[in-house]
Amino acid sequence: NVIQHAAAKRVRVSTALGLDPADVKTHGVLIRLSDDGKGFDQQSCDENPSSTHGGKGLRNMAWRANALGGHLKVSNNDSGGGCIELWLPVQQNPRPEASQS
Repeated sequence: NVIQHAAAKRVRVSTALGLDPADVKTHGVLIRLSDDGKGFDQQSCDENPSSTHGGKGLRNMAWRANALGGHLKVSNNDSGGGCIELWLPVQQNPRPEASQS
């Protein structure tokens, strides 16, 4: 999709664990994709973050993120390329006690 839609030459993927910026009590994972392509129509993104932007891909990603309790942010980075941030909650379970035999 980055090659087809953004005409990007470089893509950067990063991940991080931490707190949700919208709810600092919830731990999760942030996956960020940024590129040096054409970027997104920011007005369309601001007005309707889950709009189709000519297709179903971003809308489906936003729907799936929401269904998993997360959220999707679509924006442009400082260099004009596109940026997609996906945040998903991670359930924290205490470590099970070592079984004693």
